[in-house]
Formats: sequence, C-alpha cells, structure tokens
Amino acid sequence: YYIKFEKRVNGKSVTKYHSKSFVSKSKARQEVHKIYADIERGNFNVNIENWSIENYLDYYCKTLRDIKNWSENTFRANSYYANELFEYCIELNLNYLRDVKQNHLERYVQGLSNKDLKINSVNHRIVFIKAVFSKAVKLELIHKSPASFLEKLKVNDKQETIPFSDNELRLILDYSKVNNPSFYNIFMCAIYTGLRRNEICKLEWQDIDLMQDRIIIPAKKTKAKYERLIPLHLDLKKLLLTIPKSEKDNYVFRYTNGDNVKKDWVTKIFSNIKKQLN
Repeated sequence: YYIKFEKRVNGKSVTKYHSKSFVSKSKARQEVHKIYADIERGNFNVNIENWSIENYLDYYCKTLRDIKNWSENTFRANSYYANELFEYCIELNLNYLRDVKQNHLERYVQGLSNKDLKINSVNHRIVFIKAVFSKAVKLELIHKSPASFLEKLKVNDKQETIPFSDNELRLILDYSKVNNPSFYNIFMCAIYTGLRRNEICKLEWQDIDLMQDRIIIPAKKTKAKYERLIPLHLDLKKLLLTIPKSEKDNYVFRYTNGDNVKKDWVTKIFSNIKKQLN
C-alpha cells in the first residue's frame, strides 16, 4: 500500500508525492491521518521536494514491475541496482531526487568501472539509472535528468559464441528426456526452430499449422515485433503430436503440474543440466 498525492496539470494527473510502501491498509491509513494533521499545521508540503530517493526507487521498481510485467529475475536485478544507487547516495548525504547532480552520477559510474565487474554488468546499471531519472522527469518530479549524459561503455572484445557439438546436444537431450521431459520438449523446439525462450514459452496451438507444416509467430509475441514464419521439422511435428492439450489455456509447453512454463524456469533448468553434465 502507498500514499500518493496527485495534481491535475493540463488535464493529466501528475504525481507530486509518493510514500514508502506499507505492509497493510491500516498502516497506510494511520500515516494518512498523520499527514493530514501535518497539512493542517502547515508542516507538510505536497511537492517534488518530498520525494526521497529511497521512496522513489521503491516506487519505480514496484510500479514498473506491474506495468511492464517484469519477470522475477528482472525485478530482483533492478531492485539490486536500486539498492546500490541508494547506498551510494546515502554515503554522499543525498536524500532527495533534486539533490542528485550529474557529477554524482559520473563518480558513481566511474566507481562501478573500477570494481571487478564485467562491462555488460556496468552497462546494465547505466541503462537502469538513465531509465530511473528519465521516468522522474516524465512524472515532473525533477526538471532535468542528471543521467542524460551517461553512455554505455564500449565492449572491445565480444565474447565468441561457441555452438554445441552434436555430442553435447545428444547428452543434453538424453539427460533431459529422462530427468525433465518438460524441458526436453522445449529444448527440442529450440533446436528445430531457433525461437527465443519467451517465444517458446508463449507458443500456442493456434500458432502451429500442422496441415502446412509451419509455425506462425504473431508480431505481438516476437522481440522484433514482426511476424515470423518457421518451417515445422518432421521430428518436431512428431513430438508436438505427443503433447496433450490443456483445458486451462492454449499454451503448448507446460510444467509437470500442467501450468504454463516461464522463461526464467527454462534458464534455471538449463543451467542445472549443464552442471550435472559438467
């Protein structure tokens, strides 16, 4: 639960204050009564200066998780980045959004670069910081983003992509077929189609044309936002015909309990299988 004050600006609601989160509605109501009392005494101003860094970062992560439907891993990572930034601001005695300046973020990114972090890890944090302050500008909490100057670090040496050998693929398939049939089906689909994890997890029976041996991925399900047409390999077709359809929904791939699989689960299982097979 949150306490939020809004102001109508040009017919739109603009948030001017957002509290920290409360574990229950009663706790939030108690805080509302305190705020009303402070307003009556003239001790509370509903304006951008009341947005602390801590409250805003908490608001940003939890709100964007719901709006953009972040996965649990994405939410966890962004919450970690938010906590890192908050701790840095506390060290510099920066309590409010308005206190953060360009030079503060310059030193912060420089400090990240000096740590034992991969360039991609630093870049993930830079993207997060830019998004955080850009959102604050859109909400009219600050007038200008102090992170607008930030640019991602250049990756000089791209990591070489080494494909699996035939033997490695066979090992993974043999192991998963016995120990995790749900993952086996997904891995087979990945091999024969080249679909991304999220595309496979969201694959529905209506996307599969068994008569013309093809898979049609609608634009709304693809990362690039355009329709993809993929030939249906005979071996994959035979596998799909063995998968029972569910009464819950139209998704193809499921956990053993019948629920639709999530991409984070696919990553986790794949990592575990690689460890088991060394």
